[in-house]
Amino acid sequence: EIEGAVAPSEAKSTDAMDADSGGDDGDGENDGDGDEEQEEEEEGDEEDENEEEEEEEEEDELFEENEQVLVESTCGEMLWNATVIGVAKEEDSTKNIRYRVRYEGWSSRFDEWVNGTRLVEPNENNLQVQAEMMKERKASRDGLPPELSQMEARKYLRARVRARGKAPLPNFARIARVEGNATPEQKILATMKAAILAIEAALPIGSVDISPTGEWREDIAVKWRKEVQDANGAWSLMRCVVLLEDVISEDWIKPIIGHVQNCLPSHWKALD
Repeated sequence: EIEGAVAPSEAKSTDAMDADSGGDDGDGENDGDGDEEQEEEEEGDEEDENEEEEEEEEEDELFEENEQVLVESTCGEMLWNATVIGVAKEEDSTKNIRYRVRYEGWSSRFDEWVNGTRLVEPNENNLQVQAEMMKERKASRDGLPPELSQMEARKYLRARVRARGKAPLPNFARIARVEGNATPEQKILATMKAAILAIEAALPIGSVDISPTGEWREDIAVKWRKEVQDANGAWSLMRCVVLLEDVISEDWIKPIIGHVQNCLPSHWKALD
């Protein structure tokens, strides 16, 4: 055999191999398109899997009947222990879910439907938050807002021999509460109403004349408290402050306070 020569059969095989190789080269672009389609399919599968995982997570977040939960109060200041006794939701939807809850230690008369956003799990962190809220509530059992926690009058709200007699304490928490969209001025006005009512509630016997014909007899005091609660602005609230200042006996005003009082503008100026 001549060196380097190729037998016919081998030549045929070689040509076939070249043809196959050429075929592969010719289909290169098609193979690339196939890879892109495969990548798109894989990405689509991943998106479907992510959506399924999100749906599963949403379902996991749903509370079931007989499950123990903590319910946030409408004012957002407390977490109450409760049990889910009913679930209402739209089909194929995890949005706008409402739960019927029964509060621990309360009768079924107080069962209510609440928005799902007010429910949280009774885990360690949330229970700690609940304990802190309860501590703050006990510290302010009279309902005064935190801004008034340092008021001197607060110490005497439940003291004996108060000028208000048997009249109950005002509902300071309700008076100081405002809507979530309230303006800063509205929030300050509500807080000041609670502060002024607290001062009047803490007045000791003898500081004002509560006799049947006195300046601070019961019917006048009741009307004054209502005027404070109904005050719709700084001017009307200042009128109530002036009235209260006028009826407090000078014998009960400390000298240093009297000096400060003398430095204040006159009543007509305060109401101008």
